[in-house]
Amino acid sequence: MTNTNYPSASPTTTPQRSSNSKNIVIGLLAVALLGSWAYFLMKINRSDKEILSKTEEGVHYMSQRDSLESLYKFTLDKYDSVTVANNDLSGKLTTKQTEISKLKAEINSILKKKNATSSELARAKTLIDELNSWFSSRRYIVRDGTSYSVRYRDACLRGPVTPTQNHRPTVFP
Repeated sequence: MTNTNYPSASPTTTPQRSSNSKNIVIGLLAVALLGSWAYFLMKINRSDKEILSKTEEGVHYMSQRDSLESLYKFTLDKYDSVTVANNDLSGKLTTKQTEISKLKAEINSILKKKNATSSELARAKTLIDELNSWFSSRRYIVRDGTSYSVRYRDACLRGPVTPTQNHRPTVFP
């Protein structure tokens, strides 16, 4: 019996692994360890680049949004100033329309009098001149876009304007 559990006096020889295979295993483990570290470092570097590009995109987006917001605020300010100017012009137009109505009423009352004196007729002439001077100093736009003075000249050449032609000008002071 060669294999017994009893101690023997002769030394037994156990097969030894070669130191060469041991070095190969250690080398493979070292390469695997270095490879895993290289992989993790590349992954971290790639994620840093992605974070940097996302940050740059975010900054670009915020810059674009801020510029659009400032453009919108500028447009709103312009709209508000135009609205204020429009309200002011509407008030002035209402005032002028009231003045014109008063002038027309006074002229009509003088002209309807059968026994108007020469001073009253002179007053009517002065009021008509005042009304004409106010109209001649303004530009009027008719609904189709032509100026009132051109339409007035054409109407004078054609003859009297009938009520169905609707030649009421829009006043722009």
